[in-house]
Amino acid sequence: MNENQAVLAHLLKIGVNGFNSFWSIVDNSDEEAHFMHLLAYRVTTAFDLLNQLGGLGVVFDVSYVSTSKSGAASLLISKDEPIEIEIRAIPDSVIQFDRLGL
Repeated sequence: MNENQAVLAHLLKIGVNGFNSFWSIVDNSDEEAHFMHLLAYRVTTAFDLLNQLGGLGVVFDVSYVSTSKSGAASLLISKDEPIEIEIRAIPDSVIQFDRLGL
């Protein structure tokens, strides 16, 4: 995890409740070292994360892939079927929060 990713992770852990219960940070493979992935296990937590990320000017993609065999378009969020947030770019201004000692 690079410095900007580490600072962003710290800010998100402060700002969004339920780390490791309702959301988590996924370890990336070497090919994806410049990306950061978050998994949200509740819809409300996903919105909290998106709100925090948007407020910081972070560029991200959101995806949800259901493995449900039913034809229903239901959105079942769980540890098995989370909402994935892929962090594409973190502005350099995020690092300023680390310098402030937050």
